[in-house]
Amino acid sequence: MATELELTAVPEVLRVTFTVDGEEFCVDAWPDLSALRTIRDVARHPRPRRGCEMGLCGSCESKVDGVEARLCQMTSAALDGVVIETPAPRRSMFAV
Repeated sequence: MATELELTAVPEVLRVTFTVDGEEFCVDAWPDLSALRTIRDVARHPRPRRGCEMGLCGSCESKVDGVEARLCQMTSAALDGVVIETPAPRRSMFAV
């Protein structure tokens, strides 16, 4: 007896608008994509640092509307309308 294949719902793409370090972005992203991946991979903004992507290391920690948050733990749906301030880039002690 043949069984019908159940189709899983594909999340619709969501248009989100957010500001990172004074630069405004309006991108289309899946709602369950992490905010870190949305900012770095979809919007192509290099500033939020990527680390463990599990919320353990804190390298992606930034201020979201003035409150410290780890971007890898947020979804892209939570980005709509927020202002993000990333920490200043660290300088290498080996820079010439």
